[in-house]
Amino acid sequence: AHADGFSQKENADGSLTLAFNVITQAPWGSEIVGGSHSGHNFIKDHKDKPFGKEDFMIAAHMEWTIFADGSVQLRSCLRPNKPELVLARLGYVMQVNKRLTQFTYYGRGPKDNYPDRKASQYMGIFTLTTDSMMHPWCNPQDTGNREDVRWCAVTDNEGHGDRKSVV
Repeated sequence: AHADGFSQKENADGSLTLAFNVITQAPWGSEIVGGSHSGHNFIKDHKDKPFGKEDFMIAAHMEWTIFADGSVQLRSCLRPNKPELVLARLGYVMQVNKRLTQFTYYGRGPKDNYPDRKASQYMGIFTLTTDSMMHPWCNPQDTGNREDVRWCAVTDNEGHGDRKSVV
């Protein structure tokens, strides 16, 4: 991924908005070999055929707004150059300071849940430790997922930390 544009703006309410245009593209293509049944297939990379400008990529416009109270809001728009392709899942990964061990959110919970079984958990406000969200699956695809999250806060034991709005 590489940034293809940046701007910043101070807003009337005292917040600061940082806007980025980011282009993301895999270095090469790949294919599933061995059929579609789990355990009988593998992914074969085509490192000998690097992707070019006409191959699949995603242009993302991201606006990060930092408010005076320390909360952060991310708004993003993802535009693939080949909209006819169905993408299984896209997401963001964020690393935070290790002292932030408390996770409070409004979404489905309190147990982990996924798109295919999210109805097993009800909407509500839940607080748990960040360590309790991870499960040592032998081959994790994802772990500790929470569906339909609208906002979350990652804080230390005294309640200091990062608060995020999910739109």
